[in-house]
Amino acid sequence: GYLQLLKFRWIKTIIAGLLSIVACSAIAQSGNEIITKGDNIIIIKTSTTGDSAFIACSKYLVGKGYVFQSRDQSLGQIITDQKSYAGAFNYKLNIVCSDNHIRIRALVQLMTLGQQLVWTDWYYAKAKGNMMNDAYSRFHPDILEMKSNFTDSGIFYKKE
Repeated sequence: GYLQLLKFRWIKTIIAGLLSIVACSAIAQSGNEIITKGDNIIIIKTSTTGDSAFIACSKYLVGKGYVFQSRDQSLGQIITDQKSYAGAFNYKLNIVCSDNHIRIRALVQLMTLGQQLVWTDWYYAKAKGNMMNDAYSRFHPDILEMKSNFTDSGIFYKKE
């Protein structure tokens, strides 16, 4: 009786703890609705298939004047050619469309101390005048507009 009841409560507590860990990790995997410093991945949650998202994103990007560096429907991947965000500095978008989400990673050009232009992963930075913010202010409105083409969609940000 009593010992079995204690064992049952103990097992119930462990299961509840494990479920809360799983729930927290699922939330962490999907990202946050508000962008924070260091975030470098933008995710559009959709209720559509990867193929439909791939076609919709491709059409949207062409309509906004983007050119494709590469496009592979079997992988659901679109990589745009470079677009200027500040004079000679450019950005490009690496987009992967799969069922229920579109994952976007931006690449930006920066000047090294040796005056070389190099491509690097974009990340969100709060400092005014930061080149990362200049690029973000150029491509983020397009991502928000692209998101609006999907009903029941949400946008999330995370650091990877």
